[in-house]
Amino acid sequence: MYAYAEEQDKIPDEGDATKNVKVSSISTKGSTVKLRVTVTENRGRYSGHQAVWEFTYKIKKQS
Repeated sequence: MYAYAEEQDKIPDEGDATKNVKVSSISTKGSTVKLRVTVTENRGRYSGHQAVWEFTYKIKKQS
């Protein structure tokens, strides 16, 4: 799984996260996987400030 976040400004800052999920760990009822992505401002007066995004994926095997 992969999640990516990018701020929308002249020089965008970005962040990403990955997580491996074994197919054998997913049931027919489904599984929920969460990834947290942190984007840190690296220029200007807000330099060092962070935004944290949480992406939630619901994965389910087809029956």
